[in-house]
Amino acid sequence: MSIESIKSMDSNDSILPTANNRVSAPSRYLDTTHYSPLTTHHSPSFTRGILVNYAVHGAEATRPRAGKPMNYLIITLLIGMGAYLIGAIPFGLLIARSRGIDIRSVGSRNIGATNVFRAVGKEWGILTLLLDLAKGWCGAVWVPLLADRLLGGGSPLPAELRLCGGVCAVAGHTWPVYLGFRGGKGVATSAGMLLGVAPQAVGVALAGWIATFLLGRYVSLASMAAAVILGVAIWIAPFRPAGGWPTPAVLSLIAVLILVRHRSNLARLRAGTETRLSLRRRAPASRGDAP
Repeated sequence: MSIESIKSMDSNDSILPTANNRVSAPSRYLDTTHYSPLTTHHSPSFTRGILVNYAVHGAEATRPRAGKPMNYLIITLLIGMGAYLIGAIPFGLLIARSRGIDIRSVGSRNIGATNVFRAVGKEWGILTLLLDLAKGWCGAVWVPLLADRLLGGGSPLPAELRLCGGVCAVAGHTWPVYLGFRGGKGVATSAGMLLGVAPQAVGVALAGWIATFLLGRYVSLASMAAAVILGVAIWIAPFRPAGGWPTPAVLSLIAVLILVRHRSNLARLRAGTETRLSLRRRAPASRGDAP
C-alpha cells in the first residue's frame, strides 16, 4: 500500500508538510502529546492512524496507545504491591529490637504501638504509632501518585486507586509477608488510610476514640468504639466521601475487620481481665493487645 493510497483513505483530513520535511498526521488519528494513562483515548480511525503514522514517519513512528485498560491494570497492580510491601514493614518489631527487646515475646506479643508503649517506652510507642499511621497514608496517597508519575500520567487519580492503595497497606500491616502473615490489629494503619481517602471522617472517629479511652483507659475498647463510629458515620452526608458507595462500603469492611481482630480483647473485657493503659508510668508487660 502506497503513501498516496493511505492518505486518500479519508478525503476530509488534510496532511500538510512541516518545516522538518515531515507530515503531521490528523490529530484524531494520532494524539500522543496529551495522553494520560488513566483516561480512555480510542480513536475512531485507530487502524488508519497507525498506517498514516508509519507511512509518514517510517521507522520513527510511534504507535498510538489504546488508552485505559492495560495501563489501568498495570498501575493498579503497582499501587497494590507497593502499598502492601510498605504496610508490611513491622516498625514496632524493628523499634523494639533496636532497644534489645523482642516485642513478640513480651506483653501482648503484638507488634502494634500499644504493646511497644507498654514494653519498650512511651516515646517508642508514640514513634511506632506515627510510623504505622504513615504507612496507611502513604498507601492511600503517596504510592498511587508515584505509580501514576512512573507511567507518565498527569490527570487526577480516581478515588478507587487511592482506596486500593490504602486497603493494601492495611492488609500488609495485618498480614505482613515479612513475619509469616502474622501482624498487628490494623487500627493505626487504618487511621492513616482514612486521612488519605476520607479525611472528613477522621475527626468523628478520633473523637470517639478519645472519649472512650478517657472513660476506661482501655485502648482496645477505644479502638473498637472508633471502628463502630466510623462504620456508621462514613455513610452520613457530612462524612461521606465523594465517588459513590464503594469507599464507604470498603471502610465499613475495614471497621468490621478491626472488630474481628479485637475479638480476644472483647473476651477479656467481658471477663474483666483486660489491661488498662497508664499514661503516667510504664506498666508491666501484660496480655492486652495493641492496635
